[in-house]
Amino acid sequence: THAVDLEVTHEELFGRADDAYERLIEDAMLGKSGRFARSDSIDEQWRIVQAVLDDPPDLHLYSSGTWGPAQAAHVAAPHGGWLDPV
Repeated sequence: THAVDLEVTHEELFGRADDAYERLIEDAMLGKSGRFARSDSIDEQWRIVQAVLDDPPDLHLYSSGTWGPAQAAHVAAPHGGWLDPV
């Protein structure tokens, strides 16, 4: 065996790639819904995050290189606390 250079481009193998918006517009024109979110899915996502947007929690700063703010301990407490991976 011996080393070989491998230079392959998408265009050489498959031809010119469509721009992302070209794919979206074409799918919309053809009635293909796979690239689009359903409205009930979007509504549910907003329902989940809206409470945080309406009443954001306090921001707790912490130093770089640490495990985060001390206030984060209550998140894992019901599950036995944080597990030190070391």
